[in-house]
Amino acid sequence: MKKIVLLSLSIFLLSGCASLKSWFGGVSNEAYIKIDDVKYRAGNASGALIGSVGYASGLGLFGGANTFDRKKIPDYGSLKLTYEGVIDQAKIENYAVEAKAEVEGEIVKKVEANASAEGRVATESEKQVTYHLISITSSDDLIVELNLSKNSRSFDLMKAGKTSSRIVTKILVAYGYKLSETIKASGSAGLSLASASNLANLVVGGAASADTKNKVSLSDGMIVGYSYDILCWRRNASDKVEILTSVLDQYGASQKCPSGSQQAPDKI
Repeated sequence: MKKIVLLSLSIFLLSGCASLKSWFGGVSNEAYIKIDDVKYRAGNASGALIGSVGYASGLGLFGGANTFDRKKIPDYGSLKLTYEGVIDQAKIENYAVEAKAEVEGEIVKKVEANASAEGRVATESEKQVTYHLISITSSDDLIVELNLSKNSRSFDLMKAGKTSSRIVTKILVAYGYKLSETIKASGSAGLSLASASNLANLVVGGAASADTKNKVSLSDGMIVGYSYDILCWRRNASDKVEILTSVLDQYGASQKCPSGSQQAPDKI
């Protein structure tokens, strides 16, 4: 009996170690940041490119899956985004000093590398880091894109992932001064996501803008936090499996697909 109890306790502790670390303030798969009382996942944030699809992971004792394993960036062509503005660093709660230093250190390296490629030295003002909140504007437009034949590979990956499949719909991303100024201009000019061949750029001014100065690579920034959605599946009138909609997978809460759809595509 003692062996059984000890074995059960060992399994209990091992399966929940990430959550226990988070509970006591350590870094874990269940880390999050908070802005205006809204929690954003932070586990494996660097891979959570907006619009990308992948699988949730990191099940723990005190919550659900809270990290993101990116599998692919669908080919959107141009997907409208909403620029929600610059976020005051003082409003970012639960942002560990070590994590902040690492993020901003990486931004400085990127700024210096870009300046060096231009044959110059980056100024101190260029190294100033600003945080931006960006989200996908229309869930309906997103779902239309995901169901298109050009995104069959992404569709198959999401279908295979079953209930663990997620799509990133909002990010908090840090950039240096120069690229931050370009992104801030999107407040009046508009912002979109252009992606192809697993690469993604933020485009200021919409798809009609061909000026490279209006394009900002997601890889030039550092993603600090993100939100992702679960996917809800159904069979259409032709008895073909398709994605009906997506639902925000809110941190620490349960989600439910609307009537007539299921989160598990193999159950419909």
